[in-house]
Amino acid sequence: MRAMRVAIAAFTALALLVPLTTVPVAADGPHTLVDIRVAQHDGHDRIVFEFVGGLPHETSWHWGDAAPPEEPGNEPTYAQGEAYIHVTFKYATGTEKVAPYDTTYGVEDRAFDLPNLLEIHSVQQENGLIGFGLGVMHKTEVLSVQKLTDPPRVVFEISSDFDRTPVSIWFADRDLFAGGPPYMVAVDRTVPTHDIQRGVMRRLFAGPTIDEMADGLRFVRSHATGWTDLSVNDNAIARVQLTGNCELGPQPVSIGKEITRTLKDLPGISWVKIYGPNGNTTDPDHQTDSLPACLIP
Repeated sequence: MRAMRVAIAAFTALALLVPLTTVPVAADGPHTLVDIRVAQHDGHDRIVFEFVGGLPHETSWHWGDAAPPEEPGNEPTYAQGEAYIHVTFKYATGTEKVAPYDTTYGVEDRAFDLPNLLEIHSVQQENGLIGFGLGVMHKTEVLSVQKLTDPPRVVFEISSDFDRTPVSIWFADRDLFAGGPPYMVAVDRTVPTHDIQRGVMRRLFAGPTIDEMADGLRFVRSHATGWTDLSVNDNAIARVQLTGNCELGPQPVSIGKEITRTLKDLPGISWVKIYGPNGNTTDPDHQTDSLPACLIP
């Protein structure tokens, strides 16, 4: 008996010296993002990220003046906005396997017809992290970030308390390609009253909504990644430069036609001059529309 008591005491002492192995939380795998929903409410836009398997261990966000880059590789994105909310979910997944497999929550990048939220752009899906850039029409205030259960979801509410002006944005209509000009249709949007011209460009480059794409609308970007140096002078001439690349595709519509038609719908603009990424346009001086050589057949 004495020998047994000694053995038990020795085992107990050893157990106190050896640290216990901690079982990680949610050892069955990261929590899965299954849906992204948005809604317009009085005074704010609501964005809902819904999960299965529980909430992410950590949700972080911050404002940025530039769109968050895509990871891995730190590549720039096409995201549009006056400002961006950078959102990251830790210990979460949005793909069945690993990128670039299909997502578990639908379309990675999507535009919205909401007062403030312009688009959501996926920027990271690796190593247990999911990241998004939320482009907004006007930097206002994140009113709340709520973590809710049944079902697990993270809800952002962004203020839309600013004056807005209705505008028309012209997109290519795939169903009209077999017919005749203009091959485009206009959709209704709103933009901040204090920044109408840049607002329409942001709306255009964000592209159609998911529902509008299902109806055949497309944003033909002609390989451009963005735009810069928008100005309108006293002679009612608007000037804007494309960034990235520029190449005329097989479609009967180019980015030049979409920009020209959209800007000329605004008061105070009679002619539109579009410059290529190299800074050139075919007619920079006269009161007439002008395209870069890369957009002329």
